[in-house]
Amino acid sequence: MAQNRWTGVKAAQGEYILFVDGDDFVDVEMGETLYAKAVAEQADIVVCDSVKETPNGSILLKMSTNNVNQRDLLLNRGCRHNVWNRLFRRTLLDNSHLVWPKCNMAEDMVVSIVLTALAQKVIYLPEPLYHYNFNPNSLMNQNRCYPHYLQQLENTKILLDFWEEMRLCEQYERGYIITKTNVKNALLTITDKLKYRKLWYSTYPEVNKLMFWGSKDHPSSYRNKIWFIAIMLGLYPKFRRILFSKRLRPSEEWRADISLK
Repeated sequence: MAQNRWTGVKAAQGEYILFVDGDDFVDVEMGETLYAKAVAEQADIVVCDSVKETPNGSILLKMSTNNVNQRDLLLNRGCRHNVWNRLFRRTLLDNSHLVWPKCNMAEDMVVSIVLTALAQKVIYLPEPLYHYNFNPNSLMNQNRCYPHYLQQLENTKILLDFWEEMRLCEQYERGYIITKTNVKNALLTITDKLKYRKLWYSTYPEVNKLMFWGSKDHPSSYRNKIWFIAIMLGLYPKFRRILFSKRLRPSEEWRADISLK
């Protein structure tokens, strides 16, 4: 899918680009509505809400609220980072800083965050115009943790290199940390095996100390410590439901809710 999207981008000639996955659908007026908003606000990116379509019904996925800086929210990983529920000014994709991922896992993360960083103005439109068809049997939703981890690790390097080149790490430290956490957490459901626990620990090891001890800007808590110890003891897969309970749920930076939902 990653290279298919890039092929489409290179062929595009319009002012704006909208990505739609082949198994999803959109409201009839989605393109017109987002384009009108982009023109009216002179925006580089317009983000809308979406609907997760499941066999058990529809679930509204709210992207944001109107009273926050949308660009900062996205770069700090305060909301989902899909590419398919937003309209992009095409010239953003011509920027030499954008390295298109070759792997599928975390492709959306790389593209949406890089384009958001390059954008001057990001607008949120609170209308659910995109319909994401959730297929539990799809390749992306199958339990293939290690192959997914390898792909995500490769794509994440592209994003971290960009963050460092653009000197965004300090300004958007939360997003920088969550990006690393997401890669580690791709292994969580197989950390009952020692070799994968070791791999989880050795992936961005600088995050481990911060996760357990915390810092001024990212304080730790007993929940974070329990989370870390449970993973290191190989208890996460068996006790996942308990570890995600309200009583034990750790800080969002470490559980990486956005990618694990």
